[in-house]
Parts: sequence; C-alpha cells; structure tokens
Amino acid sequence: TRSFDAIELWGDKKWFHWVCKGAFNIDLLNNLRFCPTIHAEDTPFGIILFAKAKQIKLLNKQLYIYRIRANSNCEYNMTQDSPLLAYPPSLADIAFEFRNRINYRPYYYSYSSMYASLGLLDFMQTLQDNALKDRIRLFIINFVEAAFEDEKICHKNPRHTRELLKPLKPYMQKVRFSRKMGYYAPWLYRVLKKAQTIKNKIKSDC
Repeated sequence: TRSFDAIELWGDKKWFHWVCKGAFNIDLLNNLRFCPTIHAEDTPFGIILFAKAKQIKLLNKQLYIYRIRANSNCEYNMTQDSPLLAYPPSLADIAFEFRNRINYRPYYYSYSSMYASLGLLDFMQTLQDNALKDRIRLFIINFVEAAFEDEKICHKNPRHTRELLKPLKPYMQKVRFSRKMGYYAPWLYRVLKKAQTIKNKIKSDC
C-alpha cells in the first residue's frame, strides 16, 4: 500500500461515496456527523472526512459486500404505480405532497443534493488550502446540478428551498437555463412548456 492525499484519490470523480469501506482516526470526526434526513448521506460525510485526512492508504482487498434490499429508498427499479411504502417521519411532508414513490423520490434526491451542496460550501469556506478548495468547488457544482435534475421541483416544492439556494448561485454553471427558470419562475416555465406542447401537437397534426 502507499499513501494518497484526497485530491489524488478523488481524481476526476464527479461523486465520492464513502462510509463503511475502511477505518479512520476518530479524531477526524470532531463535529462531523451524518445528516440522517438526506439521501446518500455518506457523500458529503466522505468528502469532508477525506479532505481532513493528512494521509490515506488503500488496501487492494475485497472487504465489503453490498446487499441490495428490495423497496429501499435507494431502489431505482420503480414504476408509476409503485406504492408509497413506509417512510421515516422526516419524509412525511414530501411523501404527503407527491403520494407516489416514483414521484417523491426524485424530489427527495434533489433536495438532498442541495442540502449536501450547502454543507460542502460551509466546509470549503473553512479551508486554507486553495487546491483543496478548488476540488471541493467542483463537487459542489456537480451537486448543484443534481439539485435541479428533477423537473417536478419546478411544480411542487414542499420544503420551500428557493431561499436556501441563494448561496449556491455562483455554482450553477452546469444547470440548464430552463431548469433555473422552472425553479425561480415556475409560472412562466409552465406557460412556456404548455405553449411548446401545443406547438408540437400542431406540428404533428399537420
């Protein structure tokens, strides 16, 4: 094994998930904890943990087995009629608004990406290492793009996240203009989208 720093280990990865694939010095935790109410809570946790580490070593051994559990919050194999199964109290507002797993899950993912972006932004602002700050900035840009990924966020927003996104405006380089419009001017987005639908229908009928 050899030692790595976080930037070398991350390489050009768009995401970095880490929680139970190794051991770490507990002193690195300090006040670092999971946020139990977001999707993929190991992503911001792992990024910050590795950024704080002075030395990282890899073992080229399979020590971890991933078990796929049916009906988990991470399941992607869903259809429009997938039932709304049991959900934690922290998701009650989202589940009530969307009523359906295939509808509420993308919103939950977008909300979680926004929340992770804000956490990484707070952490980045404490760093002195410019190279590390630049690399964290790239993670934030990817998270912000994911926060706008779900079109449903343009129509329903039970957690009223528009105000929370204000600090993230400098990191929206990858967010499509139409998604920004849908989020910040949903009424205009709906009008334009309806007009486009009518236009397409007229074309198909001609």
